[in-house]
Amino acid sequence: MNIKHIKPLPKEQEITLNEMYQHHNNRRYRQRAHMILLSASGYSQKEIAQIVRATPKTVAKFIKQYKKHGFLGLYDKHIPGRPPKITDDVKRHIDEYLQTSPREHGYNISGWTISLMKHDIWTRFGISVCIETIRQWFIKVGYSLIVPRYLLLEANEKEVEEFEQKLIELLEKAKKGEIVLVFMDESTFKMVPTLTRMWARSSIA
Repeated sequence: MNIKHIKPLPKEQEITLNEMYQHHNNRRYRQRAHMILLSASGYSQKEIAQIVRATPKTVAKFIKQYKKHGFLGLYDKHIPGRPPKITDDVKRHIDEYLQTSPREHGYNISGWTISLMKHDIWTRFGISVCIETIRQWFIKVGYSLIVPRYLLLEANEKEVEEFEQKLIELLEKAKKGEIVLVFMDESTFKMVPTLTRMWARSSIA
């Protein structure tokens, strides 16, 4: 048998396939996503068949279909030809979902990517579209790709003044022996996440 592999996957495809493998409610589709992930990791079709408990012929079929059609090749639905135009339902779906985290919809990722939305639209509406079409749809419903920035928070002047006044009062009481004032050092540790580009509603929309 001529052994063929899927080439190493782009990160977005790997994430989406992992989501499909771990969370899809249809066992067949989880199995097929697993086949592609294993193939991209260098396993032969025979080895994959043994791992997922399928025939080598079935493994070869879905590897071929993934190479030709991408994620859509793993589904049983008919693969349409020319992509249909965006519908009002899809517009509302994209707009609603972009305002939420993918985690709220069963995905193990915090931000929407074009590949993930492409996969989600296919599973929910049966609409097959290319990556560029999804990008254009994002823009049509008022979203743009931005790079978030860290925000340096400024101290509340009123609270600072109140603290300074309170400290003066405490120092005066300590000098008079009314209280024992103890100073302690403190350290603050913050988690600073890596900032990546994300889709956000455009201010001019």
